Amino acid sequence: MRFEKPEIEGGGIGIGASRLHRNPLFLSYDNVQPEIAENKKAQRYPTSLSALDTLKSYSSLTKRLRNTSEINQVTQLKNPTLRGRKLSTEEVIRIAGEQYLYNGEDLSLQFNPQLSNVNNEDIKNIELTHLLLSSAEKIENKQFERAKRLLMVCDFESSPVGNPVQRLVLHFGDALWEILEQETGLKSKNPTLTQETGEEKKVLTGFHPATWAFYQIVPFLKVLQLTASQAILDAMAFSARIHLIDLEVRTGRHWTMVMQSLSSRLGHPVQLLKLTMVGNSRETMEKTGNRLLSFAQTLKLPFAFNLVVVSDMGEEIRERFPMEDGESVAVYAPLVLSSVLVKPHYLENLVKVISSLRPDVMVITEVEGKHNSPSFVKRFTEVLFYHSAYFDSLDAFFDSDDANRLVIERVCMGTGIRSMVGREGGERKITHVGVEVWKLFLKRLGFEEVELSQDALYQASLLVKNHRHADSCTLEMNGKALTVGWKGTPLHSVSAWRCL
Repeated sequence: MRFEKPEIEGGGIGIGASRLHRNPLFLSYDNVQPEIAENKKAQRYPTSLSALDTLKSYSSLTKRLRNTSEINQVTQLKNPTLRGRKLSTEEVIRIAGEQYLYNGEDLSLQFNPQLSNVNNEDIKNIELTHLLLSSAEKIENKQFERAKRLLMVCDFESSPVGNPVQRLVLHFGDALWEILEQETGLKSKNPTLTQETGEEKKVLTGFHPATWAFYQIVPFLKVLQLTASQAILDAMAFSARIHLIDLEVRTGRHWTMVMQSLSSRLGHPVQLLKLTMVGNSRETMEKTGNRLLSFAQTLKLPFAFNLVVVSDMGEEIRERFPMEDGESVAVYAPLVLSSVLVKPHYLENLVKVISSLRPDVMVITEVEGKHNSPSFVKRFTEVLFYHSAYFDSLDAFFDSDDANRLVIERVCMGTGIRSMVGREGGERKITHVGVEVWKLFLKRLGFEEVELSQDALYQASLLVKNHRHADSCTLEMNGKALTVGWKGTPLHSVSAWRCL
């Protein structure tokens, strides 16, 4: 069992109930075990770190990070103007990485002159992140018992309703626990970490209140959908018969804006709008199609829909698209191509099928992250920095105890972190590459990138300005692709393509 005799040598922290916060109903560790909370205050984990002698030698994590220029650039302490202000989550990770790389045995961060103006909460967050990095190092070095002890402290100091760093450590700790369980034969104390629940399925397919709340409050997905929709409208500007192919339709909410624009178009009336939905649930797609059909009727827009039911995107589906002469074809692939990255042959077949349809435009949206490295250390660091920006944004848009935020972080973020960090090879179901990789891949298979229109870029900018924290939500061009991010860290990309 994971928590047998959970004492930390030298520190004496009693954490037998430290993972009570894994229970979705648990909101505050201090409210459950006040006597343990007092023990926590008396026995801070830096003492335990020192007793565990965690950083007396630079092993693979330190050396490999130092030799990786890309990670080095991210983790370099860039002398932020601290002056007592609260650090962003990414700044905390950067400083912790700097301390981890160059501080050696000295873990007394309070005596570092560079951190003299950092407030106490951020100091604790830096130390907690330091703990997480140490845990990853021990796992990399197969020092599983030491990693287990460090992760117990991470558990003790993290919380699903804490600050962004505490929440980040919670989910990365879960990912590292999974590795320990696989390597040492421990059984998970929380089966929901490895089994998809009905709630998770609703969240991941868009049919959950938390998904709608996220869509409404956080601008990232709306920017992607709005830009993608405008790119399709631009490509279909003079088309009378339009065939939309959606490779991940979900609720279909994004098509209502397209339908409204097409119904009000002057000079080039639409004779037929056809939507082909690709997915693994006939029932869900039929509901979506019928809702869109009812909406089209209110607009007096000629509309029809088709279903292509597949259990896997790698299936042969070319002959299942009902194509007709005179149609203008647009393909929408929202976060779809990365879903088959773990099966490169399937991915190439899927894109070749799309190419054979000769679409006027294909619009793809993707996670703008490099989470596909075979190196555990590099992948861990990349995923950590990416999610530090995402968790920071969620902290800005949601209250700490908001039920919707809890669901989004636990299901969407937590599932992805555990897959990308905690699993290897074919067991890793979620992975991402950056837009530069997609450009090389699609060009090799006969696509050329299309410039996004000024209308699309203006609407994206206007949408961001109408949201809270507009100054922190960043829109940048990567060549012809648009990236949307948080405080300069790209999180997602949208790009448009056509066949040569």
